[in-house]
Amino acid sequence: MRKIIAIWVVLILLMPVALADRVNISDLTKEELLILYDSVSAKLKEIGYYPFVELKSGDSGENVLALQERLKALFYYEEEITGRYDKSTSSAMKAFEKNNRLKQDGIATISEQQIIYSNLALPKPTPTPKPTIKPKSTPTTKPTRKPTPTPSPTPKPVADAFVLNIVEVNLFEQYNYNKFSVNVLNKSNTQTIDAFDLILRAYDTYGTLLSSFGYGAKEAGFTNQECIIGPGKKYSMGTREYWDLFGFDTATRIEVAVTRYHTVSGRTITIDEKDLRWISGNK
Repeated sequence: MRKIIAIWVVLILLMPVALADRVNISDLTKEELLILYDSVSAKLKEIGYYPFVELKSGDSGENVLALQERLKALFYYEEEITGRYDKSTSSAMKAFEKNNRLKQDGIATISEQQIIYSNLALPKPTPTPKPTIKPKSTPTTKPTRKPTPTPSPTPKPVADAFVLNIVEVNLFEQYNYNKFSVNVLNKSNTQTIDAFDLILRAYDTYGTLLSSFGYGAKEAGFTNQECIIGPGKKYSMGTREYWDLFGFDTATRIEVAVTRYHTVSGRTITIDEKDLRWISGNK
């Protein structure tokens, strides 16, 4: 049927030529007829007419070959040009129909082929490349400036008169006799003390300053020569190491002050009377 239509078209187009040049088509060879056939087809396509029937799966020949070439030029057909309307050709045709808003059945109808071979045919869109995600730049970490260490202040030397301090006075009764002890602190940064002397005053319940045995001296001295008190260290006598308060049996309160101390380096420091610091202790 296609060949009959094609021959009629060729005859119609060649009538003027045949009449003018008196060409007998029957005298043309097969090759000349094919050349004439291609020329007529190309001319018809150029002026918007398509003289062929629709193409579908299973067809083959020059028309399919031309369709594949056109679909390839429009970037729908990516396989080898074979002239056979196979699955790849049908898929390419469906893609063309979808992009050009035609019925998506993979059949190249005459009306669709007229669009394919015209300037109205829309090529396959080029996919927009995905933007390349730039890796997040790692912020440059500024080196942390180490704080300049504050130099420890040089401890000020403690005056000799205030090196040994009484921090607590303990007045207690044992076996019906008054006894007392002291806790002292060495505030020196360098000196170690190995002995110290104390002076004591005693008072009764009424606050009266007592005399030893009621008539003797009102102050008594005491010595500790069995201690080692390092720099910054505390020395506690407690209740096992103490002095007896003979002559002050009625005392309920006492006052004690350091009068002298000795260091392991051989120094003896005597405290001036005006620098004495009296510390109280109650019974």
